[in-house]
Amino acid sequence: MPEHYYELHIDHCVDLLKHHLMCRSDVGIVPLLWLGTEGRTTGDMSGMHTCRDYETVRQFVKRNGVAMSDRGKSKPKQGAFVVHDYI
Repeated sequence: MPEHYYELHIDHCVDLLKHHLMCRSDVGIVPLLWLGTEGRTTGDMSGMHTCRDYETVRQFVKRNGVAMSDRGKSKPKQGAFVVHDYI
């Protein structure tokens, strides 16, 4: 595969991680509590946080994801939009 494809792949992955952090970050407030009288603090971790059900997400991907062949490649379905060069 040409080198520029690897660069595009890495750029895509970093952009996806950035997007995930910016759009899905936990905005729950973790208040600080005074820890003693010397000016130290600690986070109060008793607040409610909502997590995603990872197993539900995994099952969704299993049902709706693109299946890979034995060789780790997949082929587009008939009529799918195909890009022959990317840049």
